[in-house]
Amino acid sequence: MKKIFIVLFALLSFNVSAQSNVEKLSIDNYDFEIVTHPVSVVVFHMPLQMGSNNRLALENLAYLSQVYMHNATYGFYRVDAINEFFLAGQLKLKNYPTTVFYQNGEIVKEVEGLMYVDELIEVLQGL
Repeated sequence: MKKIFIVLFALLSFNVSAQSNVEKLSIDNYDFEIVTHPVSVVVFHMPLQMGSNNRLALENLAYLSQVYMHNATYGFYRVDAINEFFLAGQLKLKNYPTTVFYQNGEIVKEVEGLMYVDELIEVLQGL
């Protein structure tokens, strides 16, 4: 029982620290932040629908941000599509989560639905 608690605590601690590397974007800083790095990954999510797909999308992004933490090429961001409905509307997003990949400030790929870590890495390696 004690081992299970320690493992669970470690996983929760990783999740909290990893989330801190994923910056929350708003309409005010979106245009600036996506050009800060040559490649930016942005997950649009619906916090009120934090079912498994929305939650896992953010956790996968957080994990990826930890993996690439010391690589300035990549920026990892999240957008609350409810509070930032204007921003999500500009991109005409219909389903959440949606992951948008930018290269030099231009959209190069948009994926609706949950992306697993290996899928995210595959896209990043192709950019």
